Amino acid sequence: MPIVFLTFAGIIAIYLILLKTKKYLPIQVCHICASVSITWAWLLVAYWLGWHNNILIIGILMGGSVAGLMYKIGNYFYINKLNNFWLARLLVIVFGFLGVYYVLTNQWGAFSTVAIAAIIAGFVFLFFVKNKKSAEPISEESKKSLEKNMEHCCD
Repeated sequence: MPIVFLTFAGIIAIYLILLKTKKYLPIQVCHICASVSITWAWLLVAYWLGWHNNILIIGILMGGSVAGLMYKIGNYFYINKLNNFWLARLLVIVFGFLGVYYVLTNQWGAFSTVAIAAIIAGFVFLFFVKNKKSAEPISEESKKSLEKNMEHCCD
């Protein structure tokens, strides 16, 4: 069970480091999202190196990253008043969870297939959604306000 405590200590430590260094970072990142992603990445490498055998905690964190990505994409569609955001969220969840499953079960051929399919589906989806703005455009003032709030979602 010490890997669980190490995991949460790692998330907290990475979060605090990102919080203290945010003015030096070249891009704005969600500190929680980055902390969780960095943590599951190093736990996955440690698992492959045989340093621990708890694949469950890695799967939980990777699933959280997929859900976080789904919400980010949903917010992008909302801000830009794009139609069919539900389909984008569904694609992220389906391809994301499949990808996580195949990585955790070391099925690299299947993972590659899912990754390529996700990229193709994403491009096809964006091609069709790109020009389908809703009939009621959002005002620049509302858009700026929403973007400002989204930038500081995790501060």
